[in-house]
Amino acid sequence: MDSVYVVRYSLACGTELVSCYESMYGAICRLKMMEATDSFTEDESIHIEKMEIISDGEATTRYNRIQDYANR
Repeated sequence: MDSVYVVRYSLACGTELVSCYESMYGAICRLKMMEATDSFTEDESIHIEKMEIISDGEATTRYNRIQDYANR
């Protein structure tokens, strides 16, 4: 399975912005852009997660397994 790096940027007002990158380098570049523009304040937060990308085929397989289990 492939993976993606998800950057969640939470603003002080409660709004959350989400961006996805194919590598940690891309996520770090996003942080560097924020540093360069001084756009990050103490009331905001940033979270970086590495997440699995699930194909439509795999999602269908998982769904079918749950359906089979629920119908027993």
